[in-house]
Amino acid sequence: LSPDITRPVVILVGDVPLKAQLGAVLAAEFGSRVQVETTSLSHRGILICGWEFWHRYQAQIPSPQLLMIATLPIPSLENPLVAGRVAYYKQQLMDWFRLYLLPTALRELQRAVAPVRATQGCVAILDNRVNRRSYGRHVLSALSPFARINYLDASWFNSDAPEGQDSWL
Repeated sequence: LSPDITRPVVILVGDVPLKAQLGAVLAAEFGSRVQVETTSLSHRGILICGWEFWHRYQAQIPSPQLLMIATLPIPSLENPLVAGRVAYYKQQLMDWFRLYLLPTALRELQRAVAPVRATQGCVAILDNRVNRRSYGRHVLSALSPFARINYLDASWFNSDAPEGQDSWL
């Protein structure tokens, strides 16, 4: 990560094994700057956490300069409550994805990016479903304004960025 990073980087990972694996790989590169699900984070720290942790503790963590989202927070059908709601929509012959799963995911996203937006940080969505699935445009419009890119420019992380300029990836 660039020396221009002056605030934490947060990486949201919903998958528990992936979270641990990513933590180990990044810790090998960045050492003690990398923390997994902790609120004691340095200003240049790298926090790897799940969605629930982020929502619960985001007010206690300095607003990140970069929020990376590994996968969209689409509720898992393995959760019995989610499965029950989906079963209800299916029973009613309704579009359970667009009426329940997608709106739930969009609310999670908007809630997660709010502190980053307030401090003019960057959000990077790494989940390629945003580009490949028909619902990707709904995800991006929920985060509007945004810029779709396929590269990162180190100057975006410069703390001298013009006031009022948001960077949405």
